[in-house]
Amino acid sequence: MCRPPARAPAPLPETRDGPAPALRLRLPSTSLDELRIQRLKRILREHPGDSLVMVDVGQGRVLKLSDEFRVDLDRSVGELRMAFGHEAVLL
Repeated sequence: MCRPPARAPAPLPETRDGPAPALRLRLPSTSLDELRIQRLKRILREHPGDSLVMVDVGQGRVLKLSDEFRVDLDRSVGELRMAFGHEAVLL
């Protein structure tokens, strides 16, 4: 009895080579009140993933958020654009 040769399993479509791309947001510190900060935190927590989040707050300052705020780019970008404007989300 002869068996056909085994094939290597196909990679899953979600699998990426290397690290996930970072999400960069442009949110000037002058526009960040408590309500907007809470909205940002809520959106990021609702879409956990592998992408690091960097926030450009102006004047050459960029904040790298902690790993607890890593996001799934595909699921978070639309909501972030709705909340903060299309120009605030840089990919």
